[in-house]
Amino acid sequence: MTALGCIGIIGETDRNPLVVQAQHLTGGDVLPLPKGSLVCCTVDSYLSSLPQIRELIRSNPRYRFILTIGSFNAIPRPEFFDLYCEFAMSGHRGPGEILFCTQTFAISGGSLRILPIADYLPFTIGNLASLEALATPFGAVENSDLWYSRSNVNYVDPYDRFDAMTRGSEMGFWYSPEGFMYLAHQALCNRVYRTRSRRIVGFSLRDLKSDEFVKLLFVFEILGIDVKLIYEDDFSQFTEDSGLSGFRIFSRAGAYSFLKIGDELCYSDNVSVADSITAGQAELLGLLCVHDSVESFMVRFQQIIPKPDKGAWRRRALKAKRLIDRFNPYPLTMKHAVLDEFVTQWRSI
Repeated sequence: MTALGCIGIIGETDRNPLVVQAQHLTGGDVLPLPKGSLVCCTVDSYLSSLPQIRELIRSNPRYRFILTIGSFNAIPRPEFFDLYCEFAMSGHRGPGEILFCTQTFAISGGSLRILPIADYLPFTIGNLASLEALATPFGAVENSDLWYSRSNVNYVDPYDRFDAMTRGSEMGFWYSPEGFMYLAHQALCNRVYRTRSRRIVGFSLRDLKSDEFVKLLFVFEILGIDVKLIYEDDFSQFTEDSGLSGFRIFSRAGAYSFLKIGDELCYSDNVSVADSITAGQAELLGLLCVHDSVESFMVRFQQIIPKPDKGAWRRRALKAKRLIDRFNPYPLTMKHAVLDEFVTQWRSI
């Protein structure tokens, strides 16, 4: 049989029930992959079974998958078998991620989302779009864990402005491996593409006494990020007055928009949602209570901050920048290999 369609299931061997189901749906043959299996079938079987395969993926989000179709998949050994093995063995790819070809994307009916990751060309990395949509004042958004994950940190369009938000309650993220990768990626975009970026930071009285919080502000600033600060009670009052009660964060990064509603992480790639978020941020920054720089913030609260020495904080931030500059030139696979070591240094600065 000449197989033209391949369905890969990464995470188990050929005895896994998912592999059996995929084989039953397609009538295909099974080729072993590292940490998984590849079900190879005819093009007609691939096309007819694709809706059921998508449901199989939705029901098993902890696995990773391969969906490709083309003459390059002829068995006994598909031309891109080594690439499939590389994807299967990757330790930094996230659960639920799919390696797929352009034809599969074209016939997916909008169910597949492309992530801006170019690790496995000529194929694409992505995942299934959520079926759960939430109606918000900014427009329809979907539940998604796309925001805070180790692999999905490079969603920022390097040619578009990046306007984001964070809060003191998220310090755990910024000092995690995922947070360091996120920060390093934004620093790279700012340096290489001259990307304009701004971060609105919500703070509490507790944050004023936190070394981690103050250090992060100065790191943002020395990376070229325009920092605006607002007290959490003022932000809560703004969201209540604007009909946005429950919103913790609303950010946009080019065409990508991220919202935190309560503890719910949400995502949208709709341009109208991004434009609405931009307008909401502009309204927020028009408030008199917003501090326009880290400098004005430090002047206002220097009597409360235990270590108000701006020179010392800038020296620490410069050390952090040098650490990020050492980290960024590594290839992505090496970045993940040395990530924990760099995070340890980042926390200790």
